[in-house]
Amino acid sequence: MKRNKDKPLGKQTSKLEKLRQQVGGLEILETGLEFAENEMQGSEEKYQRLFELSPMGIVVLDMKGVITACNSAVCTQSGYSKDDFIGKHFSKVSTIRAGDIPKFMKIFASLIRGKIPKPLEVTYTRKDGTTGWTEAHISLLKASGKRIGIQVIQNDITECVQAEESLRLHS
Repeated sequence: MKRNKDKPLGKQTSKLEKLRQQVGGLEILETGLEFAENEMQGSEEKYQRLFELSPMGIVVLDMKGVITACNSAVCTQSGYSKDDFIGKHFSKVSTIRAGDIPKFMKIFASLIRGKIPKPLEVTYTRKDGTTGWTEAHISLLKASGKRIGIQVIQNDITECVQAEESLRLHS
């Protein structure tokens, strides 16, 4: 190490020690950041598995009503592919009956204002033209206290509705 003739050796050694401590602190911070990144990646992977493997249909919309994600259950229940949903405004998807759009627009507007509706039964049209029923649970998605989207979890109740209808007709 080249000695600075203007400063005594003790002051330079003290500065060097402080720098070493700062480097050590930065190394600890880096290790902590790496750990946090790994934890976050693990959480994202768990969420993605839960999202994709859920037997319940899950649809995610942005705050403008555009579908940003849906899981395989939505596709299985409806007969449509993810490409038929993602990137479209919810009012433009083929599963929604035209007569229901005004009702869903009102629900969407109240969601934007922060009012969460009770679960509701929704009739939908499958790709093959048949009718299905789902119970929809709608909630706001937030990050750091800010609304970032809407999540709809759908429980297909078609068999229950059909069984009730059959009982009603045969009673």
